[in-house]
Amino acid sequence: MVNPLHMKVLARAESAEEVRAVLRGWLAGRVPERELGDAELVATELVANSIRHAGLGAGDVVRVRAAEGEGVLRLEVEDPGRAGKPLRREPDPLHGGIGLNVVDALSLHWGVRGDGHTVVWADLPFSEVPPRVLL
Repeated sequence: MVNPLHMKVLARAESAEEVRAVLRGWLAGRVPERELGDAELVATELVANSIRHAGLGAGDVVRVRAAEGEGVLRLEVEDPGRAGKPLRREPDPLHGGIGLNVVDALSLHWGVRGDGHTVVWADLPFSEVPPRVLL
């Protein structure tokens, strides 16, 4: 087991890409490429949704956590959550609504909790790749 990932990013569009890159580095070589891509996509969607829909200001911070254990990768995105509980909706090509449907499709389970802030979490399959033995 590797130490959990904890990071803070500013509530701005570019932060989703930053989270994606850090998560890729944290998971690189430890999971199959498909699972890595799914984790990047889910993290990107959760961060982007937080920034887009939580009513955050320029100085607000979004916290991202990732931890693995027992075949599961847990991703969490936390924000001050002033805009209410995020809900899945029917996708609309003109107005969005795709993000949480993607999270739902790729996750084993996902949900929302909050107490003065909002945490959206997702559990993804985690198949650790055995380390290579160099001779």
